[in-house]
Amino acid sequence: RSADVASRAFERFGAAGVLTGVERCTMELLDSPGLTGARWRGVDDSVATRHLLFDKAADLQQWLGFLSVCGIWTRLGCLPGTVRAQQKACEACERVASSSRLRELDDCAPKVFEAAIRRTLQEAAAAAGAGDEAKNGDDPSEARRYYGSVGSCERLLASLVDYPRSLPLGSCDVTDAVLFANAAVAAFLEAALERRSQVISAFPALLPPSKPASKPQCLSVSSPPPRAIGSDWLLSPVVLGALDQLRRANLEVIPAASMTQGLPLLDAQALRILESLHDLCRTTLRVGYASTGDLHVDSMAALRRPVLQHLAMAEETALGQSRGAQRALSLAEQFEDIEAVVALAAKDDMARLDEHLRSSPTFRTEALMYFLRVAELRPLFFRAVRLLEIPRAQVDDLLRPYPELLWILHVHSLGQDAPRPDWDRVLSKVNNQAVAAAHGERHSSAKRDAFAALAAIAQRAGAAQTCSRSADVAESACLGRLQRVCLRFSAQEPATSSSSGGCKRSSPPDQPPASAEEILRRLAGCIRIALPVVHAEGADGRLCTDVAQLVRLGGRGVEG
Repeated sequence: RSADVASRAFERFGAAGVLTGVERCTMELLDSPGLTGARWRGVDDSVATRHLLFDKAADLQQWLGFLSVCGIWTRLGCLPGTVRAQQKACEACERVASSSRLRELDDCAPKVFEAAIRRTLQEAAAAAGAGDEAKNGDDPSEARRYYGSVGSCERLLASLVDYPRSLPLGSCDVTDAVLFANAAVAAFLEAALERRSQVISAFPALLPPSKPASKPQCLSVSSPPPRAIGSDWLLSPVVLGALDQLRRANLEVIPAASMTQGLPLLDAQALRILESLHDLCRTTLRVGYASTGDLHVDSMAALRRPVLQHLAMAEETALGQSRGAQRALSLAEQFEDIEAVVALAAKDDMARLDEHLRSSPTFRTEALMYFLRVAELRPLFFRAVRLLEIPRAQVDDLLRPYPELLWILHVHSLGQDAPRPDWDRVLSKVNNQAVAAAHGERHSSAKRDAFAALAAIAQRAGAAQTCSRSADVAESACLGRLQRVCLRFSAQEPATSSSSGGCKRSSPPDQPPASAEEILRRLAGCIRIALPVVHAEGADGRLCTDVAQLVRLGGRGVEG
């Protein structure tokens, strides 16, 4: 009979009309009050709301079964909006499950939930433009209104998160409030994920399967991909904002390690908050992965980054920097934040990092690239090259965007007891590369000056023959020093410059390399300001020598 009804519906309204009807029925089952009439008058709210949510869950389960048995989804086929309607149907089941979990917690802290529900309903009424109206005896209570319409149940999370902030900071009550808020929000999210898993098991074809990841997983401890992808309601701005505020509240109340020394009760309190925050962060990342289906998309990375940062900060606060952020590192491994794994392991657990580098070629490549991007971690790149015997071709490919680092590889290739001819050969190679890089640099005067300085060091240290352009390096170094003088003094007033002779000078901003003619023109405008300051610093001899060489270079250009 149900199949016949479905067939007639398609014949009468068409596929688009049936899809609209399915969406409307789903929302009616989700938000129908269900507690009106004399039957529920006088029944305690705790009993009525619990019964209401149970009925909603049963009705939605039956509704999904009807849609599946009658082949509604099959008939709709690839009609635009079908996948969204399927995800919305599963989302309705998740919302009821999450609300039911909150209803259970309501029994544990009725005063907290009463205030949170009242505030949530008031904010919803204000957003809708509804004013406060007089209520009569037949109007449902605030609890019945909230649990009777759970289409926006996540709005309660913000009110629960604000509960700890209403208490005096530093009191025992605020710690218990943060722990309760952590548990409530995590339970809300876990209930939704659990219900989604049950729906997927009961109706395997309801939700779209996970798409292939943008990058292959590279760690053996990574979480397996979700079986199917539901809606992203758990990543709405309301939910993400509440989670961010809650994590920050944890950071505010967690006692520092320096305060808990010799105080076992305070130390235990810090550990309780830390473990509770860890559970909340893990659940948050599980929600993100279940909603995106890919650990490496931008939305997942944007969610994961602050979660791991807050957890690592909490660990350093509660345990001290010496014990490391092991919980944050474990979550970074489980949800494949490669940059966080590298940064945290390099700081606290080098053996763990080495194991990942050895066992996973994909992770090794990503880690080596990250080593090079972060200046502080570049020594680890050359350490890994030696330790893991990375093929030279791969090393050259990785270093191609960083020509200023190639010389380090040449020097590291020498042993401590290398003979002088080998040193001369390497120094000659370093000099040639530095000279070529100095002449080829067109975007950064600082890089050009660094290459020129490196070439000068190699020439002084080596006895081998240098390339024909080595003599020009001194000119590049001269131009670099004078350009820095121009950048330093061109925007200064005479009074300001003369009065700052005893102050520590700041580094001038980086600019593209300028020609000799351009530097000469700039220097003419600031030499009167620069000379007294440079003389006070004892560097006027170097400046005069550079100016003389600049004049010779300018004269050579005029003759040419």
